[in-house]
Amino acid sequence: MENQGLGLLACDEELFARVWNRVTGDGQRADAPPPPAPESPAPPQPTTVRAPVDTALVPAATPVDPTGAALQRWVLWLLTDGAAYRSLARRTARGRETLAALGREKQLQARSLAAEYFLRTGVRYWPGDSLRPPETLPLFPSLRALWGAERRRETALRAQAAEEEPELANRYLALADASRAAARRLRDLLETMW
Repeated sequence: MENQGLGLLACDEELFARVWNRVTGDGQRADAPPPPAPESPAPPQPTTVRAPVDTALVPAATPVDPTGAALQRWVLWLLTDGAAYRSLARRTARGRETLAALGREKQLQARSLAAEYFLRTGVRYWPGDSLRPPETLPLFPSLRALWGAERRRETALRAQAAEEEPELANRYLALADASRAAARRLRDLLETMW
């Protein structure tokens, strides 16, 4: 170590090149220009080969089922309404039984439509986890909002019934009648609280 000269201490060029070659494996130095890129071959031209298709094995494209989409939408709306009734029943002592009963009815109606959806599609649809919490308003504005929602649901259910086959149309009409009855019960509840 005493007298090694400038080789190791001054990083002599030859030693640096050997070490660099061992590290990179290609013999290129960091300060040397990169080698020219090899010419890439032209991409292969696509060829079109049509194989015979057995149409019995190819599934037909299934269009979006409007009946199934409507059933999903109604299940979600009924569950949301039921959650709103139950939330309001927990927050008030006045009319608690009526509100809790309406919440249970909405839950049962949602189950009925979810069962119908399952029978038609084979898929269990129950969006319990995706429900957003109901808006917390004071008692009287909440009752008014629920009454308005029931009136709108009745109209929408009757319109939905006009688009469906007779069996499902009867189910929607029964739900529309239940929405009308719920709006009437909310009006009666409000009158007793006034």
